[in-house]
Amino acid sequence: MNRKKIIVSYTTIGLLLFLFQKVYHFYGHGVVSFALSSVWIAPLVVGILFVVFLFSKPDKGTTSLFRLSFNLMNTSLAVFTAGLILTGVTEIAGTDSPYILYFYIVSVLFLVPASVLTLVAYIK
Repeated sequence: MNRKKIIVSYTTIGLLLFLFQKVYHFYGHGVVSFALSSVWIAPLVVGILFVVFLFSKPDKGTTSLFRLSFNLMNTSLAVFTAGLILTGVTEIAGTDSPYILYFYIVSVLFLVPASVLTLVAYIK
């Protein structure tokens, strides 16, 4: 895995989400949402964690188990980010949806095997 590409992609995603939430709050007529305000932090944290994992044991970054855990973590991050955006949009709109909880549940369902596979990849 290319460390530079990971750093650039997660930083770009974080910056784009930061710009998105600033523009959305600008047109939100003074109403703010914590979920939308913090949506840009998740990609930065996950990106930092993966870079730390790759720098700690660079030979493990090429294994198929680590690649599978990387893909599962990216899927979990995408679902979690979508859940945060929808939570923020509904909070600003002054409404609620019972279906947003499923985004967080699916995100955890992808996060658990990704974490287990990362640990297994490092033990081997």
